[in-house]
Amino acid sequence: IAMAPSKQKKSKAKKATVRDPRAKPKRPLSAYNLFFQYERDLLLQSKPSKKGQSHDEMHRTILNNPSERRNRSKTVRPPPHGKIGFAELARMIGKKWKTLDDTSREHFQSLAAIEKKRYVKECSEWKARMKREADLEESEAAAQKAAATAAEVKDQSRTQDRFGGVNIAPVA
Repeated sequence: IAMAPSKQKKSKAKKATVRDPRAKPKRPLSAYNLFFQYERDLLLQSKPSKKGQSHDEMHRTILNNPSERRNRSKTVRPPPHGKIGFAELARMIGKKWKTLDDTSREHFQSLAAIEKKRYVKECSEWKARMKREADLEESEAAAQKAAATAAEVKDQSRTQDRFGGVNIAPVA
C-alpha cells in the first residue's frame, strides 16, 4: 500500500522587486511623518535592545533622503530591532505630537514644505519624461506603420507589373 505524500508547507520565495524607473516619484512626507521619523530615531537610540542589536545605520531614518527611501525595497529592509512595538511607538509619538510647541511644529512644517517642493519638481520632471517617451513611442509606431504601408504598396506594384497591370493580390 502506497502512502500519500506528506503535505508540507512550501514557503514561497520572495522575488526581489526592482523599482520601475518610470514609476512616479514618492509622495512628500508630512510634518507629522518627519516628526515621527525624528522621534523614532531618538527613542530607539535611548532604549536598550532586547536582541543585542544597536541602533545602527540600518534602522536610522532621519538622515535618509527621499531618493534613498525610494530605492529601498521591502525585501531589503533590516531585521526588526526588537526594542519597542510599532503600536506602542506610535502612541508615544502621537502624544508628543499633540503636545508639541508651535516653534517645533513650525520647524517640521517647514521641512515638509521643502519635501513638497522636491516632490513637485520631481513630478514635473517625471511628467516631461513620460511625455517624451510617449511621443517617441508614438513616432516609432507611426514610422513602423509607414514602413509597412510602403512595403505593401511596393508588393502590390510588383504583382501588377508581373501580370500585365492586373492586380491579383487578395483584398484585405
